[in-house]
Amino acid sequence: MDKELAYLILLPLSSFLFMLGGWKWKGWRRFVLPLCFSLVCFIYSVPLWQVLLLALFGCISFSLPYGNNSSWIQRVVTATTFGLIGISLGFDWLMVVPPIVFIVGWILSNMAGLQWKIVEAITGLVIALPIANRLYYG
Repeated sequence: MDKELAYLILLPLSSFLFMLGGWKWKGWRRFVLPLCFSLVCFIYSVPLWQVLLLALFGCISFSLPYGNNSSWIQRVVTATTFGLIGISLGFDWLMVVPPIVFIVGWILSNMAGLQWKIVEAITGLVIALPIANRLYYG
């Protein structure tokens, strides 16, 4: 399968489902998005154990708290797990990007009026980056 297709599928899909999960039904983010990540990885012939761990890590990570009632420590832990969802595929330097983007976005949303859907869209996109990168570079 064309390796660039992983970026074309995962990045917009992740952004869309991450935003959708913050709108009506949280399951779009918590369950459907990790399953989509796993399905794409399975199609790319990633071993089943890695695919299953990816789905599990995604479901757990996307269920962690980060809202206004959460402490800063909870937000940082949640943000860090966003970067580690694809760790079963191997380490990728892009795993440092989602926590930074999410925390900066959260701050800008609360202090500078950045619309939260923009934060969700960008966060969803950067969460998929290390996964797509691992599929591309193996």
